[in-house]
Amino acid sequence: MKGTPRHTPKDVMRTIPPFGTPIRATLLFCGIGLLPSCTASEDVLDEPPPAPPGAQTNSVLDRAESLGLGTFVELGSLSSFAGDLRTASPITVFAPDEAAFAALGDARLGDLRDPANLAQLDALIGRLVVAGDYDAELLARFSTLISATGDPLQVARFADFTTIDEGRIVAEDAEADNGRLYVLDGVPDIPLTPIDSLERSGLTTLVQLFDAAGLRADVESGEFTILAPTEAAFAALPPGELDDLQLPANLPELLARLRFHLVPGTRSFSSLSDDSGVETAEGARMFAYVDPAGLAFANGASVVSANRPTSAGGLIYEVDAFLNVPPSLTEALTDPDLDTLELLLAAAALVPTLEGIEPLTLFAPDDAAFAALPAGTVDDLQLPQNATVLTTLLRSHALSASRPSPTILDGDLFRTLAGTVITATDDGALLLDGLARIRTPDVFLRNGVLHVIDAVLAADGL
Repeated sequence: MKGTPRHTPKDVMRTIPPFGTPIRATLLFCGIGLLPSCTASEDVLDEPPPAPPGAQTNSVLDRAESLGLGTFVELGSLSSFAGDLRTASPITVFAPDEAAFAALGDARLGDLRDPANLAQLDALIGRLVVAGDYDAELLARFSTLISATGDPLQVARFADFTTIDEGRIVAEDAEADNGRLYVLDGVPDIPLTPIDSLERSGLTTLVQLFDAAGLRADVESGEFTILAPTEAAFAALPPGELDDLQLPANLPELLARLRFHLVPGTRSFSSLSDDSGVETAEGARMFAYVDPAGLAFANGASVVSANRPTSAGGLIYEVDAFLNVPPSLTEALTDPDLDTLELLLAAAALVPTLEGIEPLTLFAPDDAAFAALPAGTVDDLQLPQNATVLTTLLRSHALSASRPSPTILDGDLFRTLAGTVITATDDGALLLDGLARIRTPDVFLRNGVLHVIDAVLAADGL
């Protein structure tokens, strides 16, 4: 098979090797959501069996032709991989549909058909071919595949579709004599620069803001995972906000918001959605998670597409909101409904401690919750002799983990910083310890998340 394998990328949960390469593979079978997080048990796999001497009667190319994928059949037949597509066994092929190829434009397709550009064609077709026969069940266990050219293909599973790089699988498991074929609605092309990739995807407002903030060179040269707001996300901003952000006086705010959408390194969603969150280029942490329906979010914004690699080594995820930089706990406590909590945390000198915990979840009783305690309780808690009681009470509302509300499920138990246990139940509405409801969920902080609740926890005996 044409092409020299390159080494496996850094962020690989499980990889498929290029053709003809002996491998030591790690089988991973656990995890749910967008990209599973698993532990490994190792098996040694032998080299793929040699290709049969003759062409198959129902090869991958034949199956592609029967499905009306004429452009893929044409380009595959012109490439140096033509023989492998008809005879190599087993292989899995991700074939873009006609609309996907049409989106490349006539000029690009013309270049690919030109014999002088065979290397370009081979680079494209080789990225669509993976050694091994991977049905839908097996494919679901992987976050990264290695193509015949040695390049990584990123696999992402959403609630109702799967993507290979930026292409969605629109038809799957078309079996052939020499493997199987999946149909994509996009072309996993040679990765573009980050800016070119954003522009090709129509994300021109984000590029405009990178230019206004002087960040183009940093984005182009750095290895970032980009949380890219869609055009609809910018259109949904309040009137005038986008123009105001580009005024010279507001450059620091624009820089901070843009840097909050940049995560250093190449981050699959499984690593983005780690409970501890990930530090952004701005410094605040970003918290990604998957809800019970399998939908993906980052700081409350829906992830609408994922895993588009860039030539700088990063990835692009499209999100449906232009996120603000989250506040510190000190800033969040200026909410008028949290005056009493702010007062008590100051009395206990706990704010610096809580701001230093990464990650943090704080269940924050509102003023009405404290007002419902027996008369005089809030004043008594501030007396010097009750300092230990106050500290324990407040720490009983905090976790050293990030738990956005969609990840809090019926029956969950949470160990607090005070060592007490909070029990979550769901009878149609989420309850904590059978008495506190989350009134305002998911106030994301620089180091975690705050939920405003309507009752004080662990208040027995006060």
